[in-house]
Amino acid sequence: MTDIIKTSFTFSLGGQTDYSLSAEVDIRSLHEGGDNAARLGKTSHFEPGESIAFLIYLPSEWLEVDYIKTSIDNIQQGSISKDKDTLITITDEMLKFETLASTTTLSKYAVPDAIKKSLGGQWIGNDLGNLSLEDDLRTIKLPSPSIKITSKDNDKEIYDKTKKLRVPGLFNATYTTTATLYKLNTPTQTMMKAFGKPPYPISVIIYCKLKEYKRY
Repeated sequence: MTDIIKTSFTFSLGGQTDYSLSAEVDIRSLHEGGDNAARLGKTSHFEPGESIAFLIYLPSEWLEVDYIKTSIDNIQQGSISKDKDTLITITDEMLKFETLASTTTLSKYAVPDAIKKSLGGQWIGNDLGNLSLEDDLRTIKLPSPSIKITSKDNDKEIYDKTKKLRVPGLFNATYTTTATLYKLNTPTQTMMKAFGKPPYPISVIIYCKLKEYKRY
């Protein structure tokens, strides 16, 4: 039986709770330039002794990685190494909207179009209009509907108007993101036996801080 390493991520932002980030094992294919695919010929079912590439997505204008801890820090040979500062990736994601007035959040920070800040992709089923990317680079907003409810509307009129808003939609979004590539260098099989029998779950805890800008 192959010793399997299962890698998961948890995050800590110190005292800040109004920022967020995401991280994931590099599951990009060889065609997409995936590091694990190129070096290991796979993107999952990792074995002890292998170096597992993972991506951290940050709102780069606000945050930076301070330091990273893992659940195997107390084992010799286990370490984290930084590979690339900026990595451009293309993300495909299905966005679900329940009503015409709703918003949704991207799983990663998008790199906006320099002029229109538009989001590429296409509607599947109902076309709910053009989507806009908000300043936080994650919130996606639908255009405001023309339906207006006034104080003179009775219950039936309010119901009929709001019913028109409840139009669900799916949008297959394609957007560009930037990430930092890191590698989790795992201990050998002999060292990992300190944790008992496989599979070995490993948590990667990422600590971030606000960037310090120079004042001139």
